[in-house]
Amino acid sequence: MGELYLNNEILKDILNYAKPLGHNENPANLNLGFGFLYYGLVRSLRPKHTLVVGSGYGFSVVCLALGIKHNGVGRLTFVDPSYSLMRNFL
Repeated sequence: MGELYLNNEILKDILNYAKPLGHNENPANLNLGFGFLYYGLVRSLRPKHTLVVGSGYGFSVVCLALGIKHNGVGRLTFVDPSYSLMRNFL
């Protein structure tokens, strides 16, 4: 059997550091909610380049980036125009 890409340690780190907000996540049972959809989407479509606009705290970006990393091919660009407004709240 191959390497388990989304192991418990990775799931805990995503939920602790990426600060998901409203993605139907549940940290109590390590459920990424929509994060699993973001991850699965790039794993199945294998895009050459992914662009994320308005990433907030980076939850969707992290999930997409992990999928791209595990594909072994692809690039990710993210732009969050509101991030500079939020930096005082981090």
